[in-house]
Amino acid sequence: MIRNILKLSTVSIMMLSCTTTTHQYIIDIPTSKTSSKQAQKLYTRVAISAVKLPSYLLEHKIAKRGEGSSIEYLDTHKWAEKLDVAFKREMQSYLQKHLVGVEMVEYPWGTMAQRVVEFQIHQFIAQDKSIALDATLKVFYRKTNQTKRYALKSSQGFSGKDEDIAGAMNAVFEEVLHKIGNILSKKN
Repeated sequence: MIRNILKLSTVSIMMLSCTTTTHQYIIDIPTSKTSSKQAQKLYTRVAISAVKLPSYLLEHKIAKRGEGSSIEYLDTHKWAEKLDVAFKREMQSYLQKHLVGVEMVEYPWGTMAQRVVEFQIHQFIAQDKSIALDATLKVFYRKTNQTKRYALKSSQGFSGKDEDIAGAMNAVFEEVLHKIGNILSKKN
């Protein structure tokens, strides 16, 4: 009986050692590229009202495009947090650090914003050896009572390895944040 228990324990240990490791990733735009801002007068308050994503980005498993229009979910590469929350947090952080004279406020509870932003991602996925992001930015300008819509696209090549998808997505998202910053820094 003791031998059977030892055999069972040995088999269990061997099975555990054969399981694959799950890697988790976060959206994290590096702070080393932030500009050093002097104390400035704030002239614009900006709020992000919504970040909308396609359903495949609401999964914790990282998705990549397969054959044709199919999507594959990676079992061993996952997002550590919900991407709609992560994208909004990183947008707020990036814009607060990079836009001179802009204060990011909470929507709708913060001080009244002069600009209200809605960010919708239509596509953000790896395919073969590239990452593509296609999104729309809507900005409501309170002063003129107008809403403007901006098409945002970005893509970048990467190694094609599953473990490099999250890092490449971070880089593409940072590029789009830079474009959003340029749009919001214009006085309207």
